[in-house]
Amino acid sequence: TTSPSPSSDQGPRVFVTRTIYKGKTAVCMVVIKPTFVDDSAGGRTKKKDGVMVFEFAPCTGVKTYDWQQKQVIALTPVELVELTETLTQGKAVKFFHDPNMGTPRAGTLTKALEAKPMPDGSGGVMFYLNVTGVGGGGGGGGG
Repeated sequence: TTSPSPSSDQGPRVFVTRTIYKGKTAVCMVVIKPTFVDDSAGGRTKKKDGVMVFEFAPCTGVKTYDWQQKQVIALTPVELVELTETLTQGKAVKFFHDPNMGTPRAGTLTKALEAKPMPDGSGGVMFYLNVTGVGGGGGGGGG
């Protein structure tokens, strides 16, 4: 797929990191932009999709979070659309990732991210991340 070059009258796109701190965990959301390469026809071809990375850190005390023990999951653009569409319909959605899928290590590390609308109808969302296997100790929390 090719992407038009940004026009000179547009400013640079700015992607910000957003961190939300709650009682049991904090979540940091980071956008990783897609990468493009110039092609021989003078256009640009997408080399790699971007993702939204969710980093969950456990609370270790009053307003203290252990980012060294964080658990991480990255959602693709298609998953982000599904997340948005499902939550706007007032429904929960769950994503399952196996980083080793297709290798002999498949199933040794799994990640499941679940998002549920707040039951009070406030428009808030609870996120739950469960990591099992090597490198994960389960956990993650609402926020």
